[in-house]
Amino acid sequence: MSKRGFLITVIALCSALGRVMAQEPASSVVAPAATYTAHYQASANGLKATARRILTQLDNGSYELVNELEATVLGQEIARLQQRSRFHYAADSIRTDSYSYRVSGITSDQRSIEFDWQAGTALSTEDSESWVLELRAGVFDPLSHQFALSQQLALEQTGRYQSEYEFTVIDGDEIESHRYQLIGEEVLDTPLGKLNTVKLERIRNPSSPRSTIIWLAPDWQFLVARIEQMNGSLQMQLVLEIADIGGAAVTALLGSD
Repeated sequence: MSKRGFLITVIALCSALGRVMAQEPASSVVAPAATYTAHYQASANGLKATARRILTQLDNGSYELVNELEATVLGQEIARLQQRSRFHYAADSIRTDSYSYRVSGITSDQRSIEFDWQAGTALSTEDSESWVLELRAGVFDPLSHQFALSQQLALEQTGRYQSEYEFTVIDGDEIESHRYQLIGEEVLDTPLGKLNTVKLERIRNPSSPRSTIIWLAPDWQFLVARIEQMNGSLQMQLVLEIADIGGAAVTALLGSD
């Protein structure tokens, strides 16, 4: 595979991490989550990359979620991707303030979204193009919705999750709706050991060559534990390697090797 082909696959992998899951905010949410740092092993058709996700709380009380991916070939960095979302709590729901997406390396790509909830609009920009979109309750950016999903799942008792989750997210000049179905609960093998997880799959058109499956860890704030995405012959994976939440290390189930 060429360097450019590899870059395309790792960008798709990071996009899967940033966009794969979301949930409309509930009428009430749990207490703000503890901040965390998580490191992942990433691969695309056998080629390797590294990724990390960091949640921090800012001085003004809002949150910042950063998703990063770095791809190298023979020790040389060929691509770096960074997604950044800032959001806050408002009337017991989660609202995004801003979002940015930047790719650098042998190619480049820039996107951003500025949310103006008072005016009821969002300015979405991709390179030199921009669009003004009308906001409504429950609209997220391609990254903040994962935080909202984790908050929603934390409200539900283990074993009593909803059968489907639906969300809306701004993507370029559109506000899209996506649905995911609950597959079940699974003890998942990861590089740090076995973890309890909730497994979900995106509902797509039966003729679509794409599939997306995500595993979230309920013992650890529903942190992303694994993502698998297929698109024809392209197979992408991302799996949790090490993480800490609120300063405490994420650990495997007792008795896990």
